[in-house]
Amino acid sequence: MLKQELIEHVNECALIELTCTDCQLTFPRLDADEVHTDILCVKKQLKDVQYHSQEKIKRLEDDLENHKRQLHKLRQDCTEHTRKLNAMISD
Repeated sequence: MLKQELIEHVNECALIELTCTDCQLTFPRLDADEVHTDILCVKKQLKDVQYHSQEKIKRLEDDLENHKRQLHKLRQDCTEHTRKLNAMISD
């Protein structure tokens, strides 16, 4: 097989696997019209965005809870230091 024939074969072969750059779905060129339609591609991208958004929301909620705990601890420390300071002043 000549190099040019190989290049043409790869560009046209129905069994070559393609990967969509938008949704990352891999499918044989032969099945492209059934397996990878524009609607399916957009749905996959939306599902990916939803999944990553849910992960990010979970991380943000966890961060918020950690910050609330830290704030509560700082308030307790501040109250304790204020109490000690007031005790020192009144002595």
